[in-house]
Amino acid sequence: MLNKKGSGWMFFFFSVFMLLMGTALMYELFKEKQDTSMRIGDVQNAALELYFKSDLLRGDLNENVRLLAYESLLEINENGGFGKANNCGRMDNLVVWDYDKCWPDVEKNFLLLFEKKMKEGGIKYEKVELTEGELVVNFGLQFFEEKLKDAELEYEREIIVHEKVEFDFNNIKELKRKILDARSTGDYTGLGKVEEGYISFRIENDKSGLEFNMGRGFGVKKLVFQFAIREPF
Repeated sequence: MLNKKGSGWMFFFFSVFMLLMGTALMYELFKEKQDTSMRIGDVQNAALELYFKSDLLRGDLNENVRLLAYESLLEINENGGFGKANNCGRMDNLVVWDYDKCWPDVEKNFLLLFEKKMKEGGIKYEKVELTEGELVVNFGLQFFEEKLKDAELEYEREIIVHEKVEFDFNNIKELKRKILDARSTGDYTGLGKVEEGYISFRIENDKSGLEFNMGRGFGVKKLVFQFAIREPF
């Protein structure tokens, strides 16, 4: 049995021991907390990096859609509602509409031409629609991943691009109706001036867009929808 002096020394050593153990435990807890915080920070940074990558891809796709939509629209305008690879007749370099073989569905031709340019550019997509003057391109789910030391992050995002198409398709539909009315009545006087048996049409759009030419880069060009019809149509 310990006397009072021995008990005092034992208590002192026990206290020092507990203090040292407590300090060591607190150090380990602090270190673990710090390591955990660093890991959480790495994960958060990686998650943000994945989002930025997805947003960068979306931005690139948006720019591709904008450029190819304008290129398609420019080609449609210059060729009377068709792509340049058409079999229509010509008058002074204007496409001549013919009810039997060259009667354009302008919206459909625009979409077909846009999709052709997307495929030629190797740009993959799931669906393209033209709704109320807006081009909607669905690129589907895009997957992104980031590998860390102790974790692997995966992120998926559906990318849909909306691009306003600066063209009045309804105006062309109305003009087609007037041409058909003139055809049925034989009266073309309300459509325009007849020159050498043809009536030419030129509809300017107040919007301009970027055009890309190999060797010359980008330039600004105004859209002008033009074509001709033969009288009688």
